[in-house]
Amino acid sequence: PNPSRSLLKLRGVAATSACLIDLGGRRVFLNVQPSSSLGDALGMGDQALDLGNVSSGVYWLELYGEQNRFLGRRKLIRIMD
Repeated sequence: PNPSRSLLKLRGVAATSACLIDLGGRRVFLNVQPSSSLGDALGMGDQALDLGNVSSGVYWLELYGEQNRFLGRRKLIRIMD
């Protein structure tokens, strides 16, 4: 969901890492969690980002695949307390 506060579900991507970029250009790097590590919280093959430790604000989300290959900037997300 957008805005989000806890887990941000990723569907249809094969990301291994992610980066949130705030409007000031600061970067927050996050690990992508596969569905197998989250039990039944996600659908089969989905992935998630844990946003629990990220400050409230507006961010661009960039996703990276194997060998740090840039997959693209996916969406503008808003994190709220």
